[in-house]
Amino acid sequence: MHPNPPNTFSTLLAIWQLEFSRLFLTHRGIIYLITFAVIWFCILHYAVGPLAISSKPKLTWPVAELEVYWHLSFDMFPVLCILSAAGQTASDRERGTLRFLTLHCSRDMVFFGRFSAQILIQSILIIATLSSTLIMVIMRDPSLLIPGLQNAWIIALNLIFIILPFLALLALLSASFNSTRQVMVLAILIWILSATLIDRLSVYLPALDFLNYLVPGMQITELALLPPAKTFLLTHIPILQCFVLLVMGRTIMARSAL
Repeated sequence: MHPNPPNTFSTLLAIWQLEFSRLFLTHRGIIYLITFAVIWFCILHYAVGPLAISSKPKLTWPVAELEVYWHLSFDMFPVLCILSAAGQTASDRERGTLRFLTLHCSRDMVFFGRFSAQILIQSILIIATLSSTLIMVIMRDPSLLIPGLQNAWIIALNLIFIILPFLALLALLSASFNSTRQVMVLAILIWILSATLIDRLSVYLPALDFLNYLVPGMQITELALLPPAKTFLLTHIPILQCFVLLVMGRTIMARSAL
C-alpha cells in the first residue's frame, strides 16, 4: 500500500514550519531578531516614551504612547517586511530547493504558504512591539490598561492590512528573481520610485491621480489623520492591492522555471 498523500492543511503547516525555522532557528534569523529587538528597544526608550510625554497627541487617542507608536509604525513595518520577507521563494530557487519542494506539493501551495507564513511572522512582531508599548503605558499609568488594549487591537489589525500589499509585492518579485538581495533592492526601488513618480505626474496631470492606488501604502497619509474608530474605512485599498499583486505573482510562479 502507498502512504496517503499529505492533505492541504498538513502541507501548509509544513511550509509554515520551514518559514518559521528560517527566522527563529537559523543563525541569520537569530541575528535579525536580536538586531530588531535592540533597535526596537532604542525606539521605545528614546522615541516612543519621550515623544508621548513631550508632545500633545495629534489625534483623540486616549493613550499618547500608542499614538506615537501608530505614526512610527507606518514606515517601520513596511521596511521590516522588505528586510525579512524578501526571500519567500527566491531563497529556495537560489539554493536549488524549490524544485524539491514542488515534488511534494504544488507551486500554489509553496507560493501562498510562504506568503501566509510571512503574515503570521509579521503579526507576531507587531504584537510583540505593541505589547512592549503597553507595558510602558501601564508602568506610567495602570488606569490606561483598558483603553490601551482597546486601541492596541485597532492598531494591530490596521498594521496587518498595511503590510499585506508589501508582502504580496515581495511574493511577486520573489517568484520572478533568484536572489533575495535583488528582490529586496527592487522592492525598495519600486516602492520609492513609484510613489515619487506618480505623485509628480498627478501634480501636472490630475487625471492620473488614480495611479496612486497602485502604490503600496498610498493610504497611509490619509490613515494617519483619521480617529481610531474610522481607521478601518481604508482597508479596502491594501486588500485590493494585495489581491492584484498575488494574482500577478501566482501567474509568474506558475510559468517560471524552477
